[in-house]
Amino acid sequence: MLVLDRRSLLKATAAGAVVAAGNGPADAKAPKDTAAAGEAPGFYRFALGDYRITLLCDGVFSLPTESIATNVAADEKKAYFDAHYIASDTFALQINPLVIDTGQKRILVDTGIGVGKDWALQAGRLDKALESAGIAADTIDTVVLTHCHPDHIGGIDADPAKQFPNAELVVSETEMGLWNAPDAASKVPEWARELVPGIQKTFAALGDRMRPVKSGGEIVTGVASIDTAGHTPGHISLLVGSGEKQLLITGDAIASIHISFDQPEWQIIWDHDREKGATTRRALLDRAANDRLLVAGYHYPFPGVGHVVKEGQGFRWLPSDWVWEG
Repeated sequence: MLVLDRRSLLKATAAGAVVAAGNGPADAKAPKDTAAAGEAPGFYRFALGDYRITLLCDGVFSLPTESIATNVAADEKKAYFDAHYIASDTFALQINPLVIDTGQKRILVDTGIGVGKDWALQAGRLDKALESAGIAADTIDTVVLTHCHPDHIGGIDADPAKQFPNAELVVSETEMGLWNAPDAASKVPEWARELVPGIQKTFAALGDRMRPVKSGGEIVTGVASIDTAGHTPGHISLLVGSGEKQLLITGDAIASIHISFDQPEWQIIWDHDREKGATTRRALLDRAANDRLLVAGYHYPFPGVGHVVKEGQGFRWLPSDWVWEG
């Protein structure tokens, strides 16, 4: 039985397991401010009906390969990993927060990892990406968290009262209730227990700026939440609609362009409920394919926008062509 706690993860990444954006091993001593090393912050903007969507590159971090496909035989996993250029020790995950600009509201979806995290030296670029995209933090009206794992809430944990100072923070009722409960540590997987104090501190600092919503409820006009529990009990995805155009924002309900699509029933240790996570994945992939939805993936290669195509017993990720504006 695989047992992998967060301390092991942090030790692995601090030892040099972080993977750089170029898909090669990163030096554990790399500067935390990678922009100073000549790298530019990234953003990609496109129109969705009357709305404008801006994908933001927060950077990259890595996880142990052994933490995925926990219900699959070792030889089957190895064959799949080898065929898809997934290293035997760690695999990289991109981090793609995004901004929805409806003309009336400006909504940031997830906030990245935050700066100064020694387990993610090549991440924490959200502030620079926003600046590059011409989006000031004080113009954000709403911050939506798909869930409260550190690579989604980390961008506000340094000083919650001052970051995005004019924004309310929206999270599902179930997610807020989970992490804010006095006995929260007993309700989450063992690896997630040490996250509880930090999340509760962030919630307390935000105070009445927090707005819990029912899973499936509307965030603002044109942006609805979808109950995609499994990764966490209160995980939500978002469906954005303007005119006839729709965008599905999946959060971590569909986390990988490879395994999540090819083998949606393969389980990952980071899902609080691994069986429910697998069921949710397949249902969401079916919906995206059947409804021909444009999809934005939080952990996909930047900018992470494309479509879902049915293929055999699984699915395939079809990246969208880059659209140049004006």
